[in-house]
Amino acid sequence: MIKAVICPALSAALDKLKEIISDNELNGKSTVIFCEDRLTLAAERTVCNAVGGSFSVGVYTFARFLSSERGKREGVLSSQGSAMVIRAIIEKNRDRLKLFGRFAAASSAGAVYDTIALLYASKISPEDVMRASASGLLESKLHDIGVIYSEYVRYLKENGRTDRNAYLGELPEVIEKSARIAGSQVIFLGFQSFTRSSLECVRAAFGRAQSVYGLFIGGKEELYVNESSSAFIAAAEEFGGAVCERVASGLIPQAELLRKSLFDPESFYSGNKMNCGNVHIYEAADEDEELEFIAANIKKHVIDGGERYAKISVMLPDAASAERDVKRVFSQYRIPYYADIRHKLSDHPVCAFIVNYLICASSGCPFRETDGIISSVFFPADGVDKDIFRNYLLRLANFRGGIKRQPKKEITDSFGFNTDTITCVRDKFLRGLEFIPAKGGISDICVGVRRLMEDFCVKEKLESLAETYRDEYPAEAEFSKRVYEAVLSVLSEAEDISDAGYMPLKEFIKVLKSGFDATEISLIPPKADAVFVGDLASTANTGSNVVFAVRLTGDVPASSADTALLTDREISALENADLGISPKIRQVNMRRRETTALNICAFRKYLYLTYPVRSGGEECSSSEIISYAQAVFATAQGGALMPAEVRRFKNSEKTSVYYCTEKLPAMKMLFSRSAGEVLSVLEENGYKSEAREILGEKSVGSINNGRGLFVAYDSISPTALETYFTCPYRNFIQQGLRLQEREEGQLRPVDTGNFIHTVLQNIAPELNTLNSAEDVRARAHALADELLASPVYSSLQDSESGRYTAERLKEEAGEVSAGAYAQIAASLFKVEATETKCSVALDGGIKINGRIDRVDSFGDMVRVIDYKTGTVDGSPTKYYMGLKLQLPLYLLSASSGRRAVGAYYFPASTEYKSKADGVFRLQGFMDGGDESVSASDTTVKPKEKSQFFDAYLSGKKIDSAMSTEDFGDFIAYSSLVARKGAKEMLDGNITPSPAADACKYCKAGGSCGFEEGVDGQERDCRTVRCSEIAEIVKRQRSGQ
Repeated sequence: MIKAVICPALSAALDKLKEIISDNELNGKSTVIFCEDRLTLAAERTVCNAVGGSFSVGVYTFARFLSSERGKREGVLSSQGSAMVIRAIIEKNRDRLKLFGRFAAASSAGAVYDTIALLYASKISPEDVMRASASGLLESKLHDIGVIYSEYVRYLKENGRTDRNAYLGELPEVIEKSARIAGSQVIFLGFQSFTRSSLECVRAAFGRAQSVYGLFIGGKEELYVNESSSAFIAAAEEFGGAVCERVASGLIPQAELLRKSLFDPESFYSGNKMNCGNVHIYEAADEDEELEFIAANIKKHVIDGGERYAKISVMLPDAASAERDVKRVFSQYRIPYYADIRHKLSDHPVCAFIVNYLICASSGCPFRETDGIISSVFFPADGVDKDIFRNYLLRLANFRGGIKRQPKKEITDSFGFNTDTITCVRDKFLRGLEFIPAKGGISDICVGVRRLMEDFCVKEKLESLAETYRDEYPAEAEFSKRVYEAVLSVLSEAEDISDAGYMPLKEFIKVLKSGFDATEISLIPPKADAVFVGDLASTANTGSNVVFAVRLTGDVPASSADTALLTDREISALENADLGISPKIRQVNMRRRETTALNICAFRKYLYLTYPVRSGGEECSSSEIISYAQAVFATAQGGALMPAEVRRFKNSEKTSVYYCTEKLPAMKMLFSRSAGEVLSVLEENGYKSEAREILGEKSVGSINNGRGLFVAYDSISPTALETYFTCPYRNFIQQGLRLQEREEGQLRPVDTGNFIHTVLQNIAPELNTLNSAEDVRARAHALADELLASPVYSSLQDSESGRYTAERLKEEAGEVSAGAYAQIAASLFKVEATETKCSVALDGGIKINGRIDRVDSFGDMVRVIDYKTGTVDGSPTKYYMGLKLQLPLYLLSASSGRRAVGAYYFPASTEYKSKADGVFRLQGFMDGGDESVSASDTTVKPKEKSQFFDAYLSGKKIDSAMSTEDFGDFIAYSSLVARKGAKEMLDGNITPSPAADACKYCKAGGSCGFEEGVDGQERDCRTVRCSEIAEIVKRQRSGQ
């Protein structure tokens, strides 16, 4: 007998399976169950529920049954083995390939092999592909596929290997001869489709088994594809036909209504809605808020509803990419879960560790790969030593092969590095590198990798990681347990596929990466009671009391684009050439839609449909699934089923308690809710002291000892004040905690600036006595040579690019110095001092201390010069906001008892030289009176603008060139603002309050959590004129 049973839901199919197995067990019949890999666990659980342990029932995939009948067969390539062979073929045949020779990604070989697997399953040979006629891009694709496919088949023949798809092609014959099949009832469970090869297996079972059942998910509704049941029934016609049976879904009324309505446009016109209180729609601000809502609700159902975690499922459109977010949030709420995803071997850090060592052996130790090895958990050094060495590497050996160069003690000592630590870590790295032969056979390379893993105790480290993660992250622990054997398996297959034992190391790296990428590890649920996390479009949800369908944005259910090697249009074109390839992308999309709908309808008690209004920083709409649910459901009171805002659930006195069930999320609630409403819950859960400590910090919005943190020797630097006005929190990080970025060896803009700055500082005292610009250039070049020989810059000589940079720095130093000389030579001013200390008294015994780059004087007139190699923005608006206080404060100090006439930035870079006249123009603020202007530039003529600064002699007025009185008041403003900022700093204010654009490149952004529009707005100001700033001081002086 052949029977096709059409089941509207997977749970109904499993119920039917349980019924058949129970009946067979009572009657002494054997049962063989074939299913796809995704359903094996569900089928095995159903068998156990039906009959307990039984020797008369077997659950198989096609591959597993073939292995059980014939035993393990030598020479059958795994999927990762085939991917490595394909990658090797692509590398060797690049000149013959029109398109695919440009593939670089490790996954591309797997994509090509997937296409070849489709051809195998569709019974299409390489000769069929080569004969097919096409034009344009399709012709090039077929040419490349034909070349690779032919070479692949040739490789299999010459090396006595078998492709796993060809091996599975032997299954129909095995079924026809199988005694196990002959004495059993065969059940095909839950297949979404049958390829030509698998349909031959079905026919073989028809002719051999006592009876055959097909349990298929299908129905008359719009959402069903009905592809596999149709193929099964059609194949049965050759054997007398099949009896068809349709069973009820077994779903609760709400789930049944949704099943019948999803993706059916008629649902919007029926007008009849079901009142219900168990289907909910929630809208979250973003994905994080959405997941926290899910976690809090899971706690609600477990604590108040008595649900077991295992009876709850969370379904996501892309479970693999979301798993990291799920792990983070669920671990905070201590929710055990099992993610039904396959883990790529290439995702484990041990693969990156191995590949990085191979790249170092083949490419002379590039910096990125070298740093990746040192920072790896598998490198045998403790964390402190690694950090020291990485700092050394980045600062002094940041070039290809830098790690091979013996460190010089005098240089490492001058930078404060521990030479013994540097040497020890370097020796360990080089010892590992010795295991990998740069040239030689593939076998030698694989042996070297094994020796590397043994010497560095990689297996033991993986076992240690598994033990560490066992309780908090059981899935990661299980993954780490299985990685070592998987890596050895890939290495063994890599040895087997090598051509005559030799392949260039760079090619072998690509082959090995393809093997790692193609290897997938499936994990069994680590705990019996765990929330099920699955993929909406591919996972089989057998039914849960509570279902959360999450991230239902406008692109759900997802429709794959034509991104396969062969698009739907191309596959359709090939059908005319008798090349019937299945499945098409359109068919895959229809199957995904069906699976998505059935997973949503798998709820037995409650359904939550949620979506974020922003995803990945972009605004998004809700899925059509939300609209279908609103079309058929009303609230329990009969009102429209509208999305509720997650924040209302979070802020409600009744439900906020579920966000406080664990310590970390509870502490976070203190910053989003009224502390009094949360504190009692925290105290009940034993977090009283921690909560009150946090409340103590939050209530004042500051730290207690600002003076102790920001003040040293009763002094504050002007930079600290400017940083404070830029953002108090940034000031806390930089000036308070004194956190610094890791210094790099590659010359950064700041290093270039320091170089030019140092040359200017050294040559400035000589500008009064040197006689010409050429003399100045020559002297600057000599000073530059001395500086380049110092430890800070000596590493530039280690590379060609470094030597070029050094020469450019030397030339630039000469040009900039000549520019500074030209300004002095054309004025009455002389250099009075360089790097001179200055001090401005503030309130409370605090003073501002700093160093002025250069002070020039003539008679009682004083001006200060600050060298700037970066972008100069000395606008009065920045000064008004406190963002540019340094220069006016310096002039205030330097001009004590004398007349202040100028506060200038000197643009110490050839990038800022005026292209029109080649003159370095001073930028800043000045006394614009004729006496000051003529003393500063003896070449300027009446009514004309100076070539060295922005001011006219007896001519047009410019805002930055003020009257003597206004300029004095303008400079005095710096003291008023400095006093205010210093007081706030000493009071301990560290609140994130950024000035406009301060967050763009802020290194502290990851720790402050400030989000514009949510936590406030960046501080900005209209354009302010110098005269307005001077007026502020006048009013202050007059008591206004």
